[in-house]
Amino acid sequence: MEIAYDQSQLVIAAESGLEPDELRSFTEGYVRSWFDLDRDLIPFFSALAENKMLSPLLGKFRGLRLIGIEDLFEALCWSVIGQQVNLTFAHKMKRAMIELYGEKVERDDKVLYLFPQTSIIANLTLEDFKTAQFSRQKATYVIALAKSFESGEIEKKQLIGLDLVQQIETLTALYGIGKWSAHYVAMRCLKAMQALPSSDVGLQNAIKQQKQLESKPTAEAVEELAKEWRGWQAYATLYLWRSLALPKTPAS
Repeated sequence: MEIAYDQSQLVIAAESGLEPDELRSFTEGYVRSWFDLDRDLIPFFSALAENKMLSPLLGKFRGLRLIGIEDLFEALCWSVIGQQVNLTFAHKMKRAMIELYGEKVERDDKVLYLFPQTSIIANLTLEDFKTAQFSRQKATYVIALAKSFESGEIEKKQLIGLDLVQQIETLTALYGIGKWSAHYVAMRCLKAMQALPSSDVGLQNAIKQQKQLESKPTAEAVEELAKEWRGWQAYATLYLWRSLALPKTPAS
């Protein structure tokens, strides 16, 4: 699949064994979900237009949408891989895992990789993950997650339609998945607008920067502050994450 931007439109080119109408329907549905295109963001902008911290960001990043991770297993793996390491190293680990164990697709002299299937990962050993520079703990968690999918303990469709509390309870019951990971996955994969990874260091640092605090807020303080974002916690988080790319404003 190739996606390009042309005159305010997304142009998608895809190839598969599906009939043209089936391919168009599948591809359009996938991309609309991936980029959260069916969500009306006007209520988000309206609800937080008077919020002193967020209103400037709404103007700077207006139109920014939540880019999802559509596959639940991939989203859970990324939440594990990204724990307690910087993003550069996390991406390096994920890429290595994909290139080692993902299916290869060759097109126009390019080699593309699909995210590894749970059936492959479930049968790996801790030693297999050494090449991808996984710690034993991360490898243990990823293998356990794959086995949970293979056994039918978890699948995305069972979470769709549940409220956030139920989604978090189901996800945190999985080995290696804590509150931060569960909220991150609910936000990125399940598109739960109330999801709030309050212990996320990036989110805490963004709030510290925007409010010019001396130290980053605690998870409890973030949750208290987020009461003002009710119903749009996921998008408020997204816009605050994006704000980290802005030049820092000197404290007055």
